[in-house]
Order: sequence, then structure tokens, then C-alpha cells
Amino acid sequence: MARPWQPLLDGALQARAHDAVAAIAAALDEREADAGDGPFLAEGDAGIALFHFYRSRCLGDAGAADAAHRALARAAQAIPKHPPSPALFHGFTGIAWVAAHFEARASGMGDRALTALVDETLSAQAARTPWNGPFDLISGLVGIGVYALERWPRAEAAACLERVLERLEELAQPAGEGGVCWHTPPRLLPPGLREAFPRGRVDLGMAHGAPGVIALLSAAAARGVAAARGRPLLERALCWLRRQERASAQGARFPYFAAEDEAGAGAEPARTSWCYGDLGVAAAVASAGRLLGDPSLEAAAIGYALRTARTPLEDSKVIDAGLCHGAVGVGHVLNRLFQRGAAPELQEAAIVWIERGLALRRPGAGVGGFDARITRDREHFESAAVPGFLTGAAGIGLGLLAALAPVEPEWDRLLLL
Repeated sequence: MARPWQPLLDGALQARAHDAVAAIAAALDEREADAGDGPFLAEGDAGIALFHFYRSRCLGDAGAADAAHRALARAAQAIPKHPPSPALFHGFTGIAWVAAHFEARASGMGDRALTALVDETLSAQAARTPWNGPFDLISGLVGIGVYALERWPRAEAAACLERVLERLEELAQPAGEGGVCWHTPPRLLPPGLREAFPRGRVDLGMAHGAPGVIALLSAAAARGVAAARGRPLLERALCWLRRQERASAQGARFPYFAAEDEAGAGAEPARTSWCYGDLGVAAAVASAGRLLGDPSLEAAAIGYALRTARTPLEDSKVIDAGLCHGAVGVGHVLNRLFQRGAAPELQEAAIVWIERGLALRRPGAGVGGFDARITRDREHFESAAVPGFLTGAAGIGLGLLAALAPVEPEWDRLLLL
């Protein structure tokens, strides 16, 4: 039986985290009248709604529940104004995920008409073969699967999840002895990456690559969905992924993408983050190890996480605090692994990374004192006031709340944690 979620912070650090959450809430309240942040989960109202909802659950603030309801309503009403996209983080699927999450946890919240429509829409889309869109968590099939998991065990959700697994099996490419991987063709890469990878690339990040598929397959198999298809695919994907580990004195052992040749050319070590590198791989491998009952996989995952945790800040390439690739995101993944009974050393490591995130707060800057650093190219970054879930203040607030309160952060299913 899983143990209850434990608060992580105390003393002065706890007080700093509470202050930061309050500042984020106040800043989001000020922005509400502008309604200019967009509806989607990554940067806009759906992610803001999720922050307010957990602020209500963790701190008992009734006003936060009202703010969550308003933000979700704004997001749902804005869907027709945007091109229809099933992307989890930049489309209607993420808005519906938040509605489903609320619906299951709070009477009178959510949007049953929206979730019913999206159930039907996504099940029909996932039935299309061949699948010509992205396969990944952020924009593609894996993200659709995450929505279906949230709607489980409804019949429409079960059918959708089975169809997602069918499409992922169709897209899997043999890779070495006994392995499979997923290739992103150049037409699905952003223009800058398309130039760098004219033949496409095989991604190794949780956000866009095989670790996200592995985590989804593990979650589906745990529910008994298409086990005859999903479990062998999971084992072959793990076989391939673990072969991508590279010897490294410093930095991540898992690069951003698989090397294009056997010498490993071009596969630079990834930054310390959830989206790419060893930490996302650790979360995926840990999930698979628990499902398969394989202690060696769980031990490997803990090793990856501990290596990440010990990375000095100056070597980590972490420059902001967000969930996707920032310090609070690193702290939250370490916290999640610790709370699931992994190595006790991860508790202290999670606290260190949460503190690093709080140290990046600058009162008066960004949203609630937190700037997001937006990458323009590998050498240049721009600061931006981002309110949403993935890189912005709402996600930072959620990570801090998870460290403050004895309330399990079930919102991190969006990150396949």
C-alpha cells in the first residue's frame, strides 16, 4: 500500500515557499482581467486553473476554487477561436484533461459536455491509420493516451487508449537487437531543427521521445489495457533506450537524441531537466521497473536520479525555475521518486533543488517574481513573464505546493510521473 504524501519543507524554506505561492496567486489574479494568456495548458488558462485548484486543496482557500473554475471556463470558451489541435499541451486535449481532473475530484467543477465531446473526438482520431502526426507527449499520441488514462475506466477512454497503443506499435521501428524506437520525420520538426536534422531524428527526452512512450505503456499495462501488445513493446523499447546510455564524467548520460552513427556523433549530453536527460529517463524506467517487477530497472532509475541530483548548478544548464526544464521541476521529479519509496537521499536532493528554484525568484519580475527563460538558440535566451503550467509560474506554484502540503500532486500525471 502506498504511503501518504509527505510535506518536504519546513522552517525558513517552508515560509519562503508559502510567500512565493502567494505572490504567484496575486500576480495571476492581476492578470485575470487581461485574459490575454491564451487557453492552453502549457502557457495559459488551463494551467492556471490547475494551480488554483491545488491551491484550494492544499491551503483550503475557497477563493482559489472559484478562481480555478473561472480559469477553466475561460479556457473552454476560447477553444473555438483556435485551430483544432489534439495536442495535450497546446490544444483542446489539455483543457479537457483539466476539466476531467476537476470533474473526478470536486462536485460541480469540470465541464462534462467538453469531456464527453473530447472523448469521442480523440477516440475517432486515434483510430486513423497510418498515423501522420507526432507520436510524443507534448503534441502527439502519447499526450492523447495521457488524456485517456485520466478518463479511465470509461469505455470510450479504454477504446481510445487501445487505439493509441495500436498506432504506437505501428510507428515503432526496429532498432538493434531486440529493440524498437520512434523516429520523428523532418516535416514534424520545428524549422530550425529541420535544418539541423534533414533526415529527422530519434528523440530521447520524456517530452518528445521514447521515455514518454515507455511511461505511457507502463501506465496502460498497469490497467490491463492491451497487455498482449503493450508489454512486449515496452520491453523492446526499454532494451533500446538503455543502450543509449553514454559514459560521461560530467553531465547527463542520456543525450538529447540518439546518435546518427555508431560513434555517437552529435549526441551532446542533455541538460538537467524533466523534459530531456537522465531525470526523465529515470522516471520512465522506474515506472517500467515497478510494472515488470524488475528490481534492476528500479535500481538503474535511482542511479540516474541520484546522478542528476548531484549535478552542480553551474553544470546543470538550469537557468530558471519552471517544471519543464527548471529547478523546481527537477526538485519535483526527485520528490516524486522519493515519495514512491526510492532512495532516501532523494529527499535531501529534492529540497536542494526546490531551494535553488526559490533562489531564482526576483520580486517584481515576471509572474510572482519568476521569469521564464525562453531559448531563441543555443547561445541566447530571453526573459518572459509566462503564467502557465509547463515553463511558467503556475507550474512553479504547483511544484512548491507539492513540497508544502500532505496532498498528493496528481496533476503530475500530465508529466507521466
